[in-house]
Amino acid sequence: MNLVVWGLGKHAINKVIPAVQRSNRFSLYGVCSRDINILEQTQDNYQIKAWNNSNEMLKDKNIDAIYLATPPAVHKEQALHILDHGKHLICEKPITMSSQDTLLLAEKAHNSNLVLLEGLMYKYHPQYRKILLLLRSKKLGKIKAIKSSFQLPPLELPGYRKKRDLGASAIYDLGIYPVSLIFGLFDFTQLELSKKRITYDENLKYDTSGEVILKIDNDIHCEIDWAYDRTYVNEVSILGMDLMLNSKFIFSKDSTHEASISLYSNNELVENILIEAADHFELMLESFSDSINDPNSKRKETDSMLDMSIFLDKLAK
Repeated sequence: MNLVVWGLGKHAINKVIPAVQRSNRFSLYGVCSRDINILEQTQDNYQIKAWNNSNEMLKDKNIDAIYLATPPAVHKEQALHILDHGKHLICEKPITMSSQDTLLLAEKAHNSNLVLLEGLMYKYHPQYRKILLLLRSKKLGKIKAIKSSFQLPPLELPGYRKKRDLGASAIYDLGIYPVSLIFGLFDFTQLELSKKRITYDENLKYDTSGEVILKIDNDIHCEIDWAYDRTYVNEVSILGMDLMLNSKFIFSKDSTHEASISLYSNNELVENILIEAADHFELMLESFSDSINDPNSKRKETDSMLDMSIFLDKLAK
């Protein structure tokens, strides 16, 4: 299948395009960007098609799917345009910045028999899959609590993260990761928001950090936090009646990183599970391809995406 990457920021160039190149499911058919210099350089590097006009790009009937890697504030309109032209869509998180807009896109994709996937890449890595398996096998015993954190240090090139009009928001950029972890690891009927503290920068006019306490089915205690301009933190800890699990670099990692999952009993390490290095972007593309071949397989994930979007609305209010 032919795929076009729309948006050529540092993330797309360093992570997404190489993953597409390595994929045995997709061919990197072309790229689209308003930045002529980067567009021409990328075209030369990969010998592919290039457009600086998205309308012209979407007219190409040889394109099967789009990887949308543009700033969050423009996702809704661009995604609608993509779906209107009959292309499957994988969109960088957040897919939109409101549950109403996300529902609109999900319904549009469903009615058009197209696949819409939110790009939370970590959920396709064997590290996440192993944690999910450990929980389902009840290796930790009855789960009592989970704590997860994602914090970034000051970035040299923050891109849209410092521009409110492009969708700057720590909730939708970082908070979405630990929130999606809760939605992915646990099947629950009730998620109670017990406490939240969201920090806003009054000068920049967007949120920069957050701390939330949740209760799953009035039983499992959850603490999650996220922040810009802090010491780097990227991990999850899950406390069970029998064992405690800790795993670092759960959300973001290089494709060469060998992850691990540590299990403790009474604060003593009892098992360290090594996870083979993998490219979670490439694995996400594989799942995207499987969904295109069987769109009904993503129904549960679409429902989770919508539920999570509603919950993020509550945090952002």
